[in-house]
Amino acid sequence: MVSKATIIFVIFWALFSLSAKSQNEKAIYGLDNRLDLYQVSNSQWLQNARAIAAFIPKRKIKKIPFNSNMVKLKTKKIDDNCRFQRFKRQRQVAKCSGFLVGKDLLVT
Repeated sequence: MVSKATIIFVIFWALFSLSAKSQNEKAIYGLDNRLDLYQVSNSQWLQNARAIAAFIPKRKIKKIPFNSNMVKLKTKKIDDNCRFQRFKRQRQVAKCSGFLVGKDLLVT
């Protein structure tokens, strides 16, 4: 079972790491300073993370019987052959990500 915090972090991490690069760069060069959300203490980053969303296909969300507040997510391993990839053991579920630009407006 994957927590909401984990999903939010993965999306926040992806968008944050992309925002630190020029739009033409495709890789991380130099120090890889990405963090899991639980490692972040900067209150502004934590507030920004609340505006990050993930598109999760309905078929990957299963309700847990007898518990209406919990769901189980069908995840998969990140397909990355680089043995130095820091987050390669984490599982993914989102098809794409987005962020809030208004109270009820999401950009993907």
